[in-house]
Order: sequence, then structure tokens, then C-alpha cells
Amino acid sequence: MPISDDPSFTYPVKNLTVVGNKTSTVIGGLSPYTIHRVTVSALNSAGHVTSEEAELRTGESSPDGVRQLQAEARDTGRSLLLRWSPPGKNYIVYTFY
Repeated sequence: MPISDDPSFTYPVKNLTVVGNKTSTVIGGLSPYTIHRVTVSALNSAGHVTSEEAELRTGESSPDGVRQLQAEARDTGRSLLLRWSPPGKNYIVYTFY
């Protein structure tokens, strides 16, 4: 689903835990060309801190296929009429906290 401007809309939240001595990680399984909002939180016995939210868009990928291709010969015998359904689109938004 595309990002909504409606402030009451609740997005799915996905948590990812990284060991304390790491300063980077890769998040996989995201949908192409979708907006993701990401924050990083650090917690230890002395307290808790959270980064500002970053809004990122994943890159585009190739379409997922053209469906229902139909070919029809035209009267002239020198041409074909081709029809197909557009490639599918997947809109998924993940929010990481």
C-alpha cells in the first residue's frame, strides 16, 4: 500500500536487533520503489536514545511480468494486433523503529 498522508494511519512496524558493537546493517526483504521510515535506538544500563527518523525510498526493479498476452491476425495478412495486461505493482511500506 502506498504511504498515506493521513496521520491516523498506522504502518506495519518491523524491529531489527543488532549487536552493540556494530554500526551498520543490511535490511532485506523490502519491496522495490517504496518509501520506508527508519529510526535507530540504542539502549544500555545507563539509558536509551533514539535517532531522528529518516525517510528512504528503495530503488526500482524490473516489472514482475506481463500477463495475458493475446495475438490476433489482422485482415491485411501483414500485421498482428497484440494485447496484454500491465505488469503487476506491489506497494508495501515497512517502518523500522
